[in-house]
Amino acid sequence: MRKHLSIALLSVFMAVCLLVGGVHAAGTPYVVDQTGSLTDGQVSDLNSQAAQVDKATGVAPVFVISDDCDGQAASDYAAALGAKGTYGDQYVMTVINMDRKTYYIAEAGTLAAGLTDSQYDALWDQFSNADSAYAGIQAYITSIQTILTADPGAIPTDRQKQLVQDGAGLLTDSQVQALITSLTKISEARQCEVAVVTVNSLDGKTAQQYADDYYDYNGYGYGTDDSGVLLLIAMDTHDMAITTYGYGITAFTDYGIQYLQDQIRPDMSAGDYASALNVYAQQCDRLLQMARAGHPYDETDAPKQDNTMLVLGGSVIGGTLVALLVMLGLGSGMRTARRQGMAQNYIRPGSMVMDSHFDIFLYNRVSRTPKPRHDDGPSGGGGSSLHISSSGRSHCGGRSKF
Repeated sequence: MRKHLSIALLSVFMAVCLLVGGVHAAGTPYVVDQTGSLTDGQVSDLNSQAAQVDKATGVAPVFVISDDCDGQAASDYAAALGAKGTYGDQYVMTVINMDRKTYYIAEAGTLAAGLTDSQYDALWDQFSNADSAYAGIQAYITSIQTILTADPGAIPTDRQKQLVQDGAGLLTDSQVQALITSLTKISEARQCEVAVVTVNSLDGKTAQQYADDYYDYNGYGYGTDDSGVLLLIAMDTHDMAITTYGYGITAFTDYGIQYLQDQIRPDMSAGDYASALNVYAQQCDRLLQMARAGHPYDETDAPKQDNTMLVLGGSVIGGTLVALLVMLGLGSGMRTARRQGMAQNYIRPGSMVMDSHFDIFLYNRVSRTPKPRHDDGPSGGGGSSLHISSSGRSHCGGRSKF
């Protein structure tokens, strides 16, 4: 067993992903859909992709979406499928039981058993974070191939570059040295490397791919688990990407990564790069300190907006307008009045008796705190979403513009 987890929102995800149903494609059923979430053509495409991966790696990537797994748990259903020998003695299999809202990832063979728990987590995240079931299974199959074909010997055991690599020339020499000193102190104190890389071009990669690869193939990371966080600044596309690994994945949640980017974006957009990177260093230190204390920064730590003065001001203005309208309305009904010489002439005999009263409710004061919204950030739920880099390792990260 590698992963067995109850997913409360799985049915919602599959409902969003639901497409026109179809009959299973002919050939080796690497991908089996019993729920109608995929079309015939999509099943056929996925099976072709899986067959190619099986041929290239000797490991069959299997993905099964079942209504109820014939009344069995997803784990038992996976074991029964594996026992049939359809996929040989090397496979990675994900089974989803829609009725029980659970999934299970199983493996067989020496190659498949070499995957780490974080890689299995990343395989599930590749599927569950996709826009559709079809795209999610595509990413799942591709990630299995990436993991199995990666060369672990290409990753240096020691860091080969400084914690600051200013390839884009955004800082002066003295600013680079000052930032290196600051990041070195933070990295050693928090036992998690904090790095910055600036480049003029991404060389055809996405910003996230570039950040992941730079981290892996230049030996970044503190300790035996290579813990760290790296910020990439790409001037050609105005992208900034953060990648984390090891303990960095725990310390910098999806929400924490978005928070970091939000903190440095104003200075980055203004061209004050030294200030932006100093803010990055300070905030990394703060978030690592929170994580080491047992409380990684996440959605629950979002600053609450204080709307008290805004609501109070609106209430006063609204109340004044209502009162003014009331007075004008009362005044318009008294236009036939004529000035009298004595005060008693204004009083109608017997009229000064209070036999009832009422209140006029002028306004309501409601204070609300808006839920944080991120257009290009994490989708919610807290924690860290994993992905597979070209090295086959599991990273967390996020990208945005400045």
